Amino acid sequence: MGEKALRSAERASSLSAGQSSFAAALRAQVIQRAGAASAPAGSAERVQSPPEAPVTQAPPAVTAAKPISGLSLMARVIWDAVVRLFTRRSPGR
Repeated sequence: MGEKALRSAERASSLSAGQSSFAAALRAQVIQRAGAASAPAGSAERVQSPPEAPVTQAPPAVTAAKPISGLSLMARVIWDAVVRLFTRRSPGR
């Protein structure tokens, strides 16, 4: 299976005309992680994982916005329609 993963990695590293470099890098990373997962624990070749990000506090909870009532929404739509009849103003401005 190691030989198969190497061939796949070589294919991923060479870019075809329609393939982006991001797609190739992502494919190579997925293959590398799949190869590391299937490798025995005592293998000489080890894959280094990126350093973990420092732990930060969670942002404060976001409160929900005030909902728009159906009556005020319909009144606004009707008012905008009336204004558009008499002016060339675009709605909402």
